[in-house]
Amino acid sequence: MADREPHPTPMLNELETGPWPSFVSGIKRLRDDHRQDRVNGVANDLLGQLEHSYETRKGYWKGGNLNWNRRWDFGNGVLGDMGSHLIDLPWWALELHTPLTCEALG
Repeated sequence: MADREPHPTPMLNELETGPWPSFVSGIKRLRDDHRQDRVNGVANDLLGQLEHSYETRKGYWKGGNLNWNRRWDFGNGVLGDMGSHLIDLPWWALELHTPLTCEALG
């Protein structure tokens, strides 16, 4: 990340001062210490986006904990949200068990 300045993250820095380890520290380590510039740049951009989202309350923090998975940038849509519950119903109704084999076709 030699050609780009790190995004300022004053609000995210507060998360690092708490009693629990913070994911922010791990992303900053990727930004500062990874040997590939591509990874450094992605981590820097992620920190900038998180700081912006935290400041404006748009993005991940908007709408509580159910909003993140409806975002295709870093979520998996409604299937990831409710899919496991819907798929679970026939699993229990058919009294299925752990698969022992898997066969691929094609």
